[in-house]
Amino acid sequence: MLHRIETRSFEECETIVRLWLEGSREEAIELLGAEPTDDFLSSFKPTAPVLPAPETPVKRTKRVTQSR
Repeated sequence: MLHRIETRSFEECETIVRLWLEGSREEAIELLGAEPTDDFLSSFKPTAPVLPAPETPVKRTKRVTQSR
């Protein structure tokens, strides 16, 4: 039987950690589906999503024509 890997959204992880830190450990365990490991909180390292670098507009220079 194949086990399907499930991932949680950032918001779900944040909720579980908040519940744990606030003392609602039974509720956090229920959401996790098991007792967390000892390094559960230290392994939770939230990161902001990587946003694409903004495009810098091409600087156009005006050509000055010289009259003869």
